[in-house]
Amino acid sequence: MRLLAGLLLFLSALPLWAQTDERVALFADSIRYDDPSKSIIAEGNVEAYYLDNRLSTESLRYNTETGQIQAAGRIRLDTAGTTVLLADLATLSDDFRDGLIQGARLILDQQFQVAAVEGARSDGQFNTLYKTVATSCSVCAQSPTPIWRIRATNVTHDEGERRLYFQNAWIDIFGVPVLFVPRLRVPEPGVERASGFLVPSFSSSNVYGVGTKIPYFQPIGDHADLTLTPFLTTGGAAILESEYRQRFAAGALEVNGALALTDGLEQQDLRGYIELNANHELPDDFVLNIAIYRASDRSFLGQFDYSDDDRLTSSISASRVRANSFVDVRAEAYQTLREDEIQGEVPFVLPQATYRKVWHRAGTFAFEAQVLNLGRVDGRDVIKGEVTGDWNGTFTLRNGAQLTGLGTIDGQIYSVSDDPDFDEDVLLRTTPTIGIDLRWPWARYGRRAAHVIEPIAQVLYSDTLGDRNVPNEDSLLPEFDETNLFGISRFPGTDRREIGLRANTGISYTRYDPSGWNLGVTAGRVFKTRVDRQFAEGTGLRTRASDYVTAVSAELPGRFRGIGRSLFDTDLNFKRAELELDFNSDEFDVGTSYTFLQEDDSDPILGLVPERQEIAFDTRYRVTPNWEMIGEWRYDIAAERSIFAEAGVTYGNECLVMTMAVARRFTNVNNVSPSTQFSFEVQLAGLGVGRSEGWPRHACRGIPKG
Repeated sequence: MRLLAGLLLFLSALPLWAQTDERVALFADSIRYDDPSKSIIAEGNVEAYYLDNRLSTESLRYNTETGQIQAAGRIRLDTAGTTVLLADLATLSDDFRDGLIQGARLILDQQFQVAAVEGARSDGQFNTLYKTVATSCSVCAQSPTPIWRIRATNVTHDEGERRLYFQNAWIDIFGVPVLFVPRLRVPEPGVERASGFLVPSFSSSNVYGVGTKIPYFQPIGDHADLTLTPFLTTGGAAILESEYRQRFAAGALEVNGALALTDGLEQQDLRGYIELNANHELPDDFVLNIAIYRASDRSFLGQFDYSDDDRLTSSISASRVRANSFVDVRAEAYQTLREDEIQGEVPFVLPQATYRKVWHRAGTFAFEAQVLNLGRVDGRDVIKGEVTGDWNGTFTLRNGAQLTGLGTIDGQIYSVSDDPDFDEDVLLRTTPTIGIDLRWPWARYGRRAAHVIEPIAQVLYSDTLGDRNVPNEDSLLPEFDETNLFGISRFPGTDRREIGLRANTGISYTRYDPSGWNLGVTAGRVFKTRVDRQFAEGTGLRTRASDYVTAVSAELPGRFRGIGRSLFDTDLNFKRAELELDFNSDEFDVGTSYTFLQEDDSDPILGLVPERQEIAFDTRYRVTPNWEMIGEWRYDIAAERSIFAEAGVTYGNECLVMTMAVARRFTNVNNVSPSTQFSFEVQLAGLGVGRSEGWPRHACRGIPKG
């Protein structure tokens, strides 16, 4: 009844508003009409609505002749969007578009606040505050100075453009003025695409000295933007970084790059890099992908901490993936950054075309055709055509065992030039393979877990007909592990095929626990009728009875994960071993790994590969709710030296995230000597898209102000 009476009284006193379609309402504990002053007076829990605006206050007086509203006592004006205006006294127009405010405070997106002595509202869009202090930090009674703030003579908030304009602004850190800006424009919190400078970052390195980056972001229409970042160092380097992004109705484009106007290292050549990625949907379900990654020289990326890559790949491809077919046509080029490689001897692919089709009838039959052209500036050129057909069919026996028949035939044709080892212009080769696969899973279901043991035996025979000696471009580095224990061929490509009679044997054990505690173990070995000289001794596949391959995995729900792999002979001499352990929680993460590779001089292509023993460790620890530490360390046990180390600390709360880190690379990479890098980044929450999610608010010992 109170709400209904208030609404009827308010509308009866406002005949002009009542005749419109605009939503108007007034609610209060007490509403009365004062005839001498021609005013409606509302008191106690007053709420007034006009369109999407809501005014809450303790008392309100509305003059029906002048259309002026006077409000007093804890005034709150919620405008359309995420803007909230607080005040002690206010004089407003009846549509809340214009007015004067005393003791004003502007709150944006529930995180950024601007306090002022007085303010004004105009055109229903502009809020201007005078003698202001702005921050997104909590202000405590015992410590009224926030971690950071912006002091200005006045601030204008444009609700339409969602911008804040500061005049004569000082940026204070812990109450100490650090930067004066005559005019400062920042986007409203939550605005993701607003032109202007972004938060700068700082770094230092013994290669280029101390460096600073100040990005400038510029939207270009609704679907594109450009970021330009000057990178200046005390070593004399002046580098311009750029990032261009654009979205299309059926694709996207992103271009990153850097150009050294001067590198500060007395290298006169033009230096820099470019990275382009684009995709576009084509007719008939095809997708075009373009990736270009090039650097001016071998050391630029490493010297200025852009990348540790030692090879850069550029490609263009058109592909289509359907339920039973795959088509891919591509060209690729590679740039080597390795000191021991000659660029002219690195191949380029122009083109490579692949088609694969699968039918599910009486088993699974697949057909694949491929054409590949490899060219070099200096060295061998190869044109390769390949056709493959394969079939497999699985049958379940009465005892639960699964028997699978396998059959594959692979035909290849090669055209080789600029290689004295191949006299014939055309080489022809066919490799048929037949085999059977027997798996017999045994399962036991207990009260706490299910256990599955599965012995597997696979017998295969294959042979090569025609030219056995063909160029080897894609099968130079075969490896033997649990992933290819039951593979038809252990070579990574098709230029080499595993031949002869062989038996792949193994057993797996898996424990499934409803609570998520799982364990898996796999072990196996390959038996052959003869020594296989296709494989180097270090692979563990050369002898008639191969080395043992094992894999162990364990997982605890949401906390722990462990993986171990190994390759060893009958005398327990390990050729390879890997171990990775990870523990994750809300406050603490830690991961460690160990890698061992035995010294090997059996591979004629690689030559002597020294022994490698490496341990790696990384961790994250939330020391307190607002402080977090990270660390990473890699150590070469065989060489008795560190490879890489990094330590960092982050402080975060509701208004900023601050990160400091130092990293040291102890090895030479791509003609770049060992270096140490220091970095410092600050993100101020509440300015544009800046947020500090995941960090708790700064704790006040007393009651926070406001």
